[in-house]
Amino acid sequence: MENDKNVENNNSNFFNENSLNFKQIDLKKNIKKVFMIIKIIFIFCAVPFLLVGTIFVSVSGYNIILNSNKTKGYLKTNAVLVDQRNCQDGVCEAIYEYSVNGKTYQAIPDELSNNFEKQKSLKYNPDNPEQYVIDSSWGILLFIGSLCLAVPIVEFIIMKKVKKNIFNKLENIK
Repeated sequence: MENDKNVENNNSNFFNENSLNFKQIDLKKNIKKVFMIIKIIFIFCAVPFLLVGTIFVSVSGYNIILNSNKTKGYLKTNAVLVDQRNCQDGVCEAIYEYSVNGKTYQAIPDELSNNFEKQKSLKYNPDNPEQYVIDSSWGILLFIGSLCLAVPIVEFIIMKKVKKNIFNKLENIK
């Protein structure tokens, strides 16, 4: 009879340990499923950020390089807003003036707006001061693009670390 109790006790321990292992396996499977769902959601959220970031960085980087190559040897000066023209629905074309060696030149940016800066920085060709390039705000686009690229990368790294920590803790549960 005492032998039966030991066998029964051993059997109950065996079943308890095995049921714990089954629960642990089920828990691991469920956590893997949850992480798979999170990964799918992450991909759907990250892809637009990555696309926008890539486009912004590419366009701004290309224009920054293009402008720097185009303006090699150009000198820098400030141009002053003097007029606005071709206004339609409150959006106008600005006219800036700048002086080189006592002669005044006009510069018209390639942008339309209803709110212009009073002064703009520009670079002009010292051999032909009528040739100019107005400094643009490509740096802002580059910054925004870089942020759009950084957000999903940082989220991915955090998600990997969290997943690793959770599975390490599951391995330690007995």
